[in-house]
Amino acid sequence: MAQDHWKQRLAAGARRSQAELKQLAQRTDRGVRRALGQRSCIALTGFSGAGKSTLLTSLINQILNHQVQQAHGLWPEVQGRWLSARLKAPGGADHYPFIEQVRKLRAGHWPASTEGLSRCLLEVRLKPRHRLQDVRGRGYLSHEVEIWDYPGEWLMDLPLAKMSYGDWVADSYINFNNEPRNALAPDLYQRLLDLDPASPFDPLQFDALFNSYREFLMQAKASGLHIVNPGRFLLPGADAAEIPAFVPLLGAYGKAQNDAAPNSWWGEMSRRYAHYVAGFVRPFLEQVFLQVDHQLVLVDLLGSLGQGRQSLNELRRSLARVLQLFTYGQNGWLDKLVAPKVEQLTFIATKLDAVLPAQRAHMGDLMRALVAESVQLARFESTHVDHMELAAISCTRVGNRNGEAALITERGGEPAWLAHPPLPRGWPTDTDWAQLSGWATPQLTPPTLGDPLQTAWPNIHMGALISHLLRELNP
Repeated sequence: MAQDHWKQRLAAGARRSQAELKQLAQRTDRGVRRALGQRSCIALTGFSGAGKSTLLTSLINQILNHQVQQAHGLWPEVQGRWLSARLKAPGGADHYPFIEQVRKLRAGHWPASTEGLSRCLLEVRLKPRHRLQDVRGRGYLSHEVEIWDYPGEWLMDLPLAKMSYGDWVADSYINFNNEPRNALAPDLYQRLLDLDPASPFDPLQFDALFNSYREFLMQAKASGLHIVNPGRFLLPGADAAEIPAFVPLLGAYGKAQNDAAPNSWWGEMSRRYAHYVAGFVRPFLEQVFLQVDHQLVLVDLLGSLGQGRQSLNELRRSLARVLQLFTYGQNGWLDKLVAPKVEQLTFIATKLDAVLPAQRAHMGDLMRALVAESVQLARFESTHVDHMELAAISCTRVGNRNGEAALITERGGEPAWLAHPPLPRGWPTDTDWAQLSGWATPQLTPPTLGDPLQTAWPNIHMGALISHLLRELNP
């Protein structure tokens, strides 16, 4: 039995070593191509529900229909030089399921939320500006655009990379004492407060406690909150046997636990927390966020407005906590090779098709107010910061109702009118919140979509986003 145990451990170690070597080889290749100006790495950053998968699917559709875009005079950055684009397999099992997402959209359903890390690789070919660029005589320059997608629930956990277990307990205590968390689970709050951190750990008691805590996390997410940890347990199929599970021992707040025994509640929870951060949070941070040079940060502003003041306030706090972890600056040749910095930071307000045209500029004003404090470090390090508002797939059109502009969408095959209160210009005041009271963001369904290889899907401002991205790979 002991021999079999050691054989299994050695085999598992060999598999991990092979995976790490493969990842190192991919990272080296990516760095060399980036240093030579042949590759760009982009991360789609955003909390769950922001529309990352929809945007990525639409982005691929628009680029693959480049001839239509050129005929309409779009993408002036590459006008006359664009030759072709294709979707490539990035290698490995983490390729973005573009075909599956297209099937869902064409069946009238939004793309499934991402449940793991996935990559999309687009190869773009351009005519050389002059002969010296075409040293191999191929008649084109090739540039690869790698785009990372991942669950928004993973993003919630990134701040833990800079926190000890004691820091996280203190953070959880402060959050628990603010509405609506306290009202969501008052019994759970009291149980976590009464539990003696120095008492012997009880596995059966923990299982019941964690199940209650996990239900609370799901309620918090459904209420529009974004500081929800551990975020991976919000995903379907998350198993405490594979992912270290832990809870905040709120009774330890403000008290030193230096003498806590390893078999105490504090010893067990701090050990599990450390394993979670080391095994899940930091590898994700290093594998994705320290490998990209452009961050697209998607924000569901309308969703937070519809869920109330607390949701929008927490969205601002959550973005600030995540954005401070990025490494900003301009990349030299060596930076691109081994440790790229974020040169471009683009904030995108999604679901613009649910906003009347006359008020779409308000979304940009609100976005700037939301991230004003968060982008100070990025601007200080000379990172270029942009703001955009778009609808990756537009589900509405503008009509006239009783002499006023209104939005029309399809519901059950029948036209339906949409209305919304005046949107705030900048950060909402008490008057703005009073006007938004009782309003919820409309739930739209995808329109009828054509073949993605033959038809450019309806959208709002996707051309501006693609032009922005193409500007970076225009040698």
